[in-house]
This record gives sequence, C-alpha cells and structure tokens, in this order.
Amino acid sequence: MRNLLIVLLLAGSQALAQHPDYISGSREKLKTGIGIAFTGTDAMWGYSMNTAYHYYLNQNISIAPGLSVMHFRDDQENVLRTAQAEAIDLGIYFHLMAREQLSFELGAGGNLRYFHWGIATTLAESYTFDEQLIRAGSKATFDHFTGGYFLNAGFGYRLNEKLRLIFSEVLQNDSKGNVTWDSRISLLIQL
Repeated sequence: MRNLLIVLLLAGSQALAQHPDYISGSREKLKTGIGIAFTGTDAMWGYSMNTAYHYYLNQNISIAPGLSVMHFRDDQENVLRTAQAEAIDLGIYFHLMAREQLSFELGAGGNLRYFHWGIATTLAESYTFDEQLIRAGSKATFDHFTGGYFLNAGFGYRLNEKLRLIFSEVLQNDSKGNVTWDSRISLLIQL
C-alpha cells in the first residue's frame, strides 16, 4: 500500500511537470533570508542568515544546497557564553499548491556544521559545558565539526510572478547533540 502511494505521488508530480504553465521561465530559484534562532544545547537566543539555491525537478519538488550562519550570545551575571554555527546543507523540498497565492513547503536533508563555542566565567563561579569544567576566572573554547540533519516546514505568499515571501521553521540537529531551532523570513526569487 505504501509503495503504491509513493508511485502515485511521483506519477502525479510528473504529470504536473508536463502542465504548460509548470514553472514560468526558469527552474532555478534563490531563497535568502534572516531569522531568530535558539540553541537548545545551552539555551541561548540569537540570529541567523541563510541562503539556498533551489533547482526544481518539477513544480512540486526541488533540490536545494544551502548555507546558513547562526550567532548566539548570553551574558549572565557569572558567565558569558557565545556560539557561532556555520552549516552547508543539501535537502529535498516538496512545494504544495505552488501556483496559488498561498503555498506550503516541507523539506528535509543532511548538513555539515561547524559549531564554535566561547565561554568565560567570573572569579566567583565555575561552569560545566560539554562535560568539561571551566574553572572560576577562566575561559574556554570548544569546536564541533559534525554531520546532522534538518527539517523545514513553511508557507509562502506570492508577491508577484518572480517573488514569494516565505515564513519557515527549521530544526537542525547534529551527531554532537547541538540542536537549533530557527524561525526564518525569506524571499524566494526566480532567476
């Protein structure tokens, strides 16, 4: 039953690709945006910037390599924590109701991510991170280069034939357990 459903979805998607107003002009689109990010690894808020190049196999399916950068900072009374994350990813996206004014997208894929942590303590208190003790009055850096996955869900609003405004939520996780949640606003530009 599940295999039959997959075959029907792929056949339907292929049939839509044969439709004359399939994608007006180009199969290539660029998505670029900013967001508010949260890392659950050490409970810090920050911001993100992202860009992805979408190549449409048909109207409903695209493959997209992307880049994202996130920065987090938390300045508490006894500890200063900062983190910077850079990721390259490759995903597949499903675009639902792509020709409508309001559309939806779901995506998933893998990523390679570099996470750099910087932690400084005051003279009054020690801090534990990544199962390592940072003594009072000292600082430490931690570098994680890992592979992981991402999940994306969002909706878009067509501004005109070449521009679409996308609001999306992105969850990323990696093999080191660095979890991030990113709320993004992006522009999807037809090339």
